[in-house]
Amino acid sequence: MNENPIKTEDDGEYVKFNISPNYGTKRFFITTKTELLEEGWKMYLIHGMNLRGLPQDFDPTPDIVKKDLGLCQDLNNARFALFSHVSRFSNGAKKGSLPPKIKYTLKFEVEDEAFENEFVAESTFQNPFIFITLIKFITS
Repeated sequence: MNENPIKTEDDGEYVKFNISPNYGTKRFFITTKTELLEEGWKMYLIHGMNLRGLPQDFDPTPDIVKKDLGLCQDLNNARFALFSHVSRFSNGAKKGSLPPKIKYTLKFEVEDEAFENEFVAESTFQNPFIFITLIKFITS
């Protein structure tokens, strides 16, 4: 079982994230889900992602939906970074109220099966807020 790789402060440390060698020739996917925890607000969401130092192209909707990171066996020792920047703005919220907290979910899948439980983090009231995921994949 891997520890939750989502951070709310950037310490620059890459968390080791184990993928069983049994998944070797299967494809590895990532999905995010970002939710405001209060009505009367909207959000503007930007993701930045890289694998092995190379920017990754994906189509946010605004979240990332089943982005293919490649074959599990090819991810060994690869560094993965994901930064999700969320700005909140009022859309009918009570005047003077703080921006709501955000629930951020990160899910990995191996082809069509769930890889592990989803990982979840919650923001503070700080606006904007950045969720940071720094992983070093290990497949052995």
